[in-house]
Amino acid sequence: MDTNFIQAKLNGSVDFGGVTFCEGAHFARAYIGGGAGFSDADFAKEAAFSDVSFDGFADFMNASFGRDCSFSHAKFQKRAYFDLAAFSSFTSFDRAQFEMRADFLGTAFSDGAVFSDAVFAGSVWFAEAQFDGDPSFNNGAFMGKTSFENARFTSQVPEFFKREFYDGTIFTTDKKYWPKTNYHNAANFKILYIRLAQVMAQLHKPDDEHFFRRQEMRCKRMLGNWVDWLFLSLYALVSDYGYSIGRPIAGLALTVMAGAVAFMLPRARHASDWAELFSFVPEMLGASLSSTLAFLGFLRRFHPNFFESGPGWIETVSGTQTMLGVVFLFFLGLGLRNRFRLK
Repeated sequence: MDTNFIQAKLNGSVDFGGVTFCEGAHFARAYIGGGAGFSDADFAKEAAFSDVSFDGFADFMNASFGRDCSFSHAKFQKRAYFDLAAFSSFTSFDRAQFEMRADFLGTAFSDGAVFSDAVFAGSVWFAEAQFDGDPSFNNGAFMGKTSFENARFTSQVPEFFKREFYDGTIFTTDKKYWPKTNYHNAANFKILYIRLAQVMAQLHKPDDEHFFRRQEMRCKRMLGNWVDWLFLSLYALVSDYGYSIGRPIAGLALTVMAGAVAFMLPRARHASDWAELFSFVPEMLGASLSSTLAFLGFLRRFHPNFFESGPGWIETVSGTQTMLGVVFLFFLGLGLRNRFRLK
């Protein structure tokens, strides 16, 4: 079906639900006064809805767009439904205006998706949407409740430069929903993550801000020299860039356990049986903990002569423990501060 409604004035409702447009659909600069039903429609070729005025609802639920699709400058006066729609090629909502709620729940954008200068006066839902191409939301505004919850960006970080955000805008802060960083895209991704972190800071969402800062750090690790890569990798391993609490605690626990084992070795040679060997465990654990937290003074107070009867390398182990203890405690404090937003 070849449909040409360019500049048409349709005062009533239209229903193209389930229709297959084999030769393209042309509605540019048309006016539709009632509801516009395009649910389950199949646009095999180009779909042109630029400058269309939808005075009633616009229903494109589960529609399929096989070629380039344009809703540039379109005006949606009532609710717009694009739930589960599939855009297989380039899609443009550039300068579109949504006066009421817009739904893009589960919508799939397989190529570029441009929402630059688009204004969403009501709420907008991109929850569960998937962006496989290059999404752009530069300029324009989200004026109502905005959700990108569980939206997946597979190849490109979205652009949000100079866009106005609703205070409660939701993003899912899980790495699996964001594109993988590599040496080819790290420089570009870094800029885009910095912008998202700035937005979250402006919205007073510190957890989301820190997530995007961590993403930025992952990009910096890719871009730096080997020294930067090494230190940033250790920073990530030890504390997840200053956000983890469990990792520093695990590091402290491993340091204490490793030291206890090392302190046990000289005594193991002289133990007559397993019972005697295990009798040293409490003392060795206490000495190892005191050595790890040496700045608290427990080693001098409870184990003043601990190193006198042992080999020289025991002091090396103890000194290493002390340094690691300071490092892990620092990152533990940093993680607690970032998690609980302490200033």
